[in-house]
Amino acid sequence: MVLSHKLVVVILSEMMILEERTRFCLRPLHFYNVCFIPPVGLSGGFCVAWRDGVNLEPMYWSKNLISCLVFFGPTGCPVESFRSLWASGCLYEMFILECGAEDP
Repeated sequence: MVLSHKLVVVILSEMMILEERTRFCLRPLHFYNVCFIPPVGLSGGFCVAWRDGVNLEPMYWSKNLISCLVFFGPTGCPVESFRSLWASGCLYEMFILECGAEDP
């Protein structure tokens, strides 16, 4: 699906694998740039991956959030004011409800 739709940015969650394995799986799809949040035990794992040529800059990340800036506009445009800016926040949140558990 990634190749047929020509995606240039992907967001993956609940991967449950380490960064090295994630990068290994993304390389054949030409996603060489990755901002990775590692899983905790056997749950979680969250990343934003993008291809070369995409001007994406991760600004902040935590266990539930990756905040990025994506710049786009005329190629080679020397004046930043003529370029567009897209801010993206990727939020991953997991709620756990345990029957009979008391609130701490």
